[in-house]
Amino acid sequence: MKAFSDLRIHFTLSEERNEDRGLKLGAVYYITKPFSPELVKSRVRNQLELKRYKDHLEELVALQTKQLLNELIITTLFLVFDTVQYYGEIT
Repeated sequence: MKAFSDLRIHFTLSEERNEDRGLKLGAVYYITKPFSPELVKSRVRNQLELKRYKDHLEELVALQTKQLLNELIITTLFLVFDTVQYYGEIT
């Protein structure tokens, strides 16, 4: 379940409303009793969808970063080659 290791779901089993503590623990939503099972399913579904979007964006950023670094390396190599060629011609 590594794919969901950073997905935080906070469950409370008491009637106590301690939203601040739950949010400090990383909860995004705080649901108190009595709760609607449909509401809980919807909120969990929403969090899973947000996680998929986040993961996809992180993949896109990693891919773009890799492409930009490759372009930078190629551009740098061409500049070095052109500089060496230029100095070879004038000496």
